[in-house]
Amino acid sequence: MRSICSASVMMMTAIISFPAGAQNVGESAEQIRAKWENAHNSGNAKEVAALYSEDAVLLVPNEEQVKGRSSIENLINSQIQEFGLSDLRIITDETQEMGDALYQSGTYTMKAKGPKGTMPVSGDWVTLLKKDADGNWRISRHIWNEDAPEASQQ
Repeated sequence: MRSICSASVMMMTAIISFPAGAQNVGESAEQIRAKWENAHNSGNAKEVAALYSEDAVLLVPNEEQVKGRSSIENLINSQIQEFGLSDLRIITDETQEMGDALYQSGTYTMKAKGPKGTMPVSGDWVTLLKKDADGNWRISRHIWNEDAPEASQQ
């Protein structure tokens, strides 16, 4: 059984695409977070996937590696549908530019369908972003985990 967190993958990715030359990485990261959150919360997997590079790799709990924008879109869409994900909130704790790459990490919370109704889901995430040919940041590598559900939700 796939982890509810897998569905959450999309959301923490909210840290994705901002224009090259952005002077304040923190402000740009906040704009990206908002794009990810909004696209996920509206159920738009295509818009979420557009934040990834064509050759991106997504590493999620209890799944094989997901490679490529199209496969990422399919996974995100199936997770939103299967787990009824909603109310995603992504928090960026750290953003660092490292040469031609950008590292970001943080936490997330959301709601999902569980065995006993709607349940809270939370976890941590990390992304590595690189600039594409147009100079826009895109997610190149993305990984997240899921905190263990409370005993009352199992």
